[in-house]
Amino acid sequence: MATMIPLIRAACLIPHIHWLESRNRPVDAHLAEAGVPGDPVDQPERPIPLRAAMTFVRDAADREDIPDLGLRVMTGDSLSNLGAFGRVVMSGATVEAALQRAERAMPHFCTHERIELRGPPGGRRIVIAFSIGTDPAALHQAQLMSLGHCLSLLALARHEPSGEDVIQMVPHPRYGFDGLPAELRDRVSPSPDSLLVLGVDPAALALPLVHLPLLPETATPAPDWRNLRLQAEFQSCASMLIEGMIEDGNISVERLAEAAAVSVRTLQRRLAAEGNTFSSLVDAARRRAALAAIVREDTAIADVASAVGYASPSALTRAVRRWVGHPPRALRMK
Repeated sequence: MATMIPLIRAACLIPHIHWLESRNRPVDAHLAEAGVPGDPVDQPERPIPLRAAMTFVRDAADREDIPDLGLRVMTGDSLSNLGAFGRVVMSGATVEAALQRAERAMPHFCTHERIELRGPPGGRRIVIAFSIGTDPAALHQAQLMSLGHCLSLLALARHEPSGEDVIQMVPHPRYGFDGLPAELRDRVSPSPDSLLVLGVDPAALALPLVHLPLLPETATPAPDWRNLRLQAEFQSCASMLIEGMIEDGNISVERLAEAAAVSVRTLQRRLAAEGNTFSSLVDAARRRAALAAIVREDTAIADVASAVGYASPSALTRAVRRWVGHPPRALRMK
């Protein structure tokens, strides 16, 4: 895990984005300041740096001066906003089945977050761990978001929380738990090991979910819904982020180093240890993007060249000849 760049699907930020946009906040500027690439609403399945996502939610709470913002942005349909991960979770017939699906699907959603249902039948607990070094304020907001998703799931089963449903989590470094809703303050205590722990009434686990009418008919993700945690090599994580940089037209070794929480020099050393350079990964990503776009007949060659960062269609044509021995139009004829 130490050699990975922490990633998460962009869908995780959609509840915050909807909340901020409804109040006319400059969301695009705030996303850029935090280092979040692209548009999470338009590209919910895009892998983004986990640290950038945590920075965004922390800064949003600080900017709004709402210490429980990570919980407040959650609504009844927040789970369905989580893209393929949300659909997989909500296709469970019961609360327990949904949690089991979440545990199995989490590696596809986030590299450094884990969810687990622990304990004997008489005292079950939902345990969520973020295995990433970050500041307490960012971790507090991330745990509030995860707590909100768990509470939303229980609400779909029409479960009324009780005093038995105790919560352990990291307190806010300034406000502690004073910023939480009154109904939660009596149940929450500091976590001794930085885990989020939610006690669950065993009877609640067997409750059926009341599915939302807007859920897709199928909960089966697309075949290319990659298991992010299996992209174990540093190079694989870097390549996924570089693909996004090309799409955004903002290719930067500094951005990649920031996502990995290392210096540019350390980043270059890690890539060299795997026989690569930043430039070689960019070239490979451009090649994949260009060849995939060229075979689509509804896309002009000039548009493909611009999208993948070539100065002109002729520059792209020369590159394609070098890669495959044929010009772009010959590939379309095939």
